[in-house]
Amino acid sequence: MSRMKMASWLLLPAFLAGSITLLSAQRTGEMTPVDVFKKAKNSVVLIVASGSAGTAQRSGFILAPDRVVTNFHVINGQEKFYVKFADGGIEQVESTVNADKSLDLAILAVNTGARLPTRNQLGKIERAIRKFHK
Repeated sequence: MSRMKMASWLLLPAFLAGSITLLSAQRTGEMTPVDVFKKAKNSVVLIVASGSAGTAQRSGFILAPDRVVTNFHVINGQEKFYVKFADGGIEQVESTVNADKSLDLAILAVNTGARLPTRNQLGKIERAIRKFHK
């Protein structure tokens, strides 16, 4: 048997198990990874940071009105930050509200305007991420 055919036969059970899991999730009302993306995509942001170390682009998400969360290493050593929202709007970060190097987390103050996280979906999204990210 060729390696390609053998690989196909070895991957078939994994594919079937994944399909069954997704179908089961859809029947029980649980969120699939695609559902998580659709619900969360509008709260995901691009963070552009610049400083003596150069320019970096990283991601973050809207946590609450005028608050964006990203990783500490994104802001560490940088001087200016801009946030680009899913709708294309760009705002300069006003300040760092809180940062914790040991947790690699930072909360930034930035004008989010009417853009908000999908609060009523956050619990479902967290459960789905835990389930599919094992």
